[in-house]
Amino acid sequence: KAVSVAQFGSEQNSLLGLNSMSTPGLGDEKSVNTLIQAAKSREVIGRVVTELNLMRLAGFSGGHPNNSKEARENAISTVSSMVRISLRKDTRLIDFNVTGADPEQVASLSNQAVLSLVAELESQKSKTMQGAVQALVAEGQRLQDKLTKSEIAMHDYKRSNQAISLDERKDLVLTKLKELGSELNHQSKERLTLETQLKACKEEQLPRDELLSLPTIASHPKVSGILTQLSNQKSALALLAERYKPKHPKYESVQAVISNQEQQLTTILADAVHMLESSCENARELERRLQEQLKKQESEALDLEQLAVQYNVLKREMESDQAVYESVLTRIKQVDVSKGMETPPIWVHQLAMVPGEPVSPNAKKVVGSSTAGGFMLGLAIIGLIVMQDRSIRSVEDARQKLRVPVLGMIANL
Repeated sequence: KAVSVAQFGSEQNSLLGLNSMSTPGLGDEKSVNTLIQAAKSREVIGRVVTELNLMRLAGFSGGHPNNSKEARENAISTVSSMVRISLRKDTRLIDFNVTGADPEQVASLSNQAVLSLVAELESQKSKTMQGAVQALVAEGQRLQDKLTKSEIAMHDYKRSNQAISLDERKDLVLTKLKELGSELNHQSKERLTLETQLKACKEEQLPRDELLSLPTIASHPKVSGILTQLSNQKSALALLAERYKPKHPKYESVQAVISNQEQQLTTILADAVHMLESSCENARELERRLQEQLKKQESEALDLEQLAVQYNVLKREMESDQAVYESVLTRIKQVDVSKGMETPPIWVHQLAMVPGEPVSPNAKKVVGSSTAGGFMLGLAIIGLIVMQDRSIRSVEDARQKLRVPVLGMIANL
């Protein structure tokens, strides 16, 4: 009998479903049973048969030709009957017990059973990892193609709608829209002011000083020009008054100019209603043009907004494809890095040694069992003899067996 030992890890393994164990216990019973059944599987036993080339041995091939299907099936069946796999209580150790007539053969079978289980699990793990990598690569290629299509669609949309600098155009239009809105509000207020002043002029004759207090009248080019000239002439007259008397020719000349300018101002102010009406008309025209410009800017802003909706849809789709594609690339790199770093699900704890003595027959056990059996058999025979003995050995025996009164007893006859 030869025993080799395998140990399974406490880390979670996706292939066998072993759960993480924080204590030295066994973990999930189903997971352990799955591991034991994997050790008994045809794949593992088949590896043992192949590695040890057992099909060439008559005791395993069953007389079938070497390397035939029948010889392999018979060898697998024979090895399965020789190997007994069990879990050590309260440990993570699995014993591979093999019994047979050849000591070296049972040791080889036991060791190869452990090695084959480890190799089979590593092979399955490698296939699973390879399949995962291939799936990730295929998904990455699909996402790359999708990302390329998204980029092309976005580029075509920009070119067909002249949306190369859509954000900049949108900012400019919004800025212009705000400026026009502010200017239109200001112009509307100015028009209302002019209309109020015009209404006041039409309803009552305002004196000269009140007319000049109106900003529209005072800022009129003709009025402002006359007022400037009057101010200059009055300043000059004040200087002349310090040097000359009112009858002096220079003094009179300046007075004449001032009088003439006063008459011109009076004439201009007499037409104040016409001036206000002209200013109101100009204000209305300017307001109308501003409204047209504002509507045009609003229409352009709506068009840009419509372009931006589809543009943002394409942009979000492209960014989403880019993010998913990068995440898949990152996952592929992580899988490549972790290939050689993961802890194996099971490894060899101890290989079997060639047994030095047979486990059957056990001489000590046979002698002990025979002695105990002989003793018990002797006791049984003695008991049987005693039970079969019908001789009368005492007065009581005579009374019980003969069922007559005892008259007397002779000591020696």
